[in-house]
Amino acid sequence: MLTLPSLRTAALATLMTVPASLVGTAAALAEDVVFQIDNATNAAIVEFYISPVTSDSWEENVVPPGGELAAGGSVTLTVEDGYPACQYDMLAIFSNGVEVDDYNINICELEVWVYE
Repeated sequence: MLTLPSLRTAALATLMTVPASLVGTAAALAEDVVFQIDNATNAAIVEFYISPVTSDSWEENVVPPGGELAAGGSVTLTVEDGYPACQYDMLAIFSNGVEVDDYNINICELEVWVYE
């Protein structure tokens, strides 16, 4: 199982690993939101982007170079950006070339996001 680095959508300068055992309920504010991503597909996630809905482009890919979230795997993602709203867009790119984009997701109410 791969552990993605935590995410600073405003400035991705500080990345840290969050152990998968620290999965918890998402915080009430988007200042420090933790949720789990489950890959229930038959292909690995090789790129993953998450950006505030106010952003005009995708933020940096949070999957480390050469890394992936294997088919059937899960990972904990922490968004620590101080952004005052909870609405984010997400893009997952799979090893088979499939791209899944989801828009206007309230990550503050999210505990687990599943790709099927």
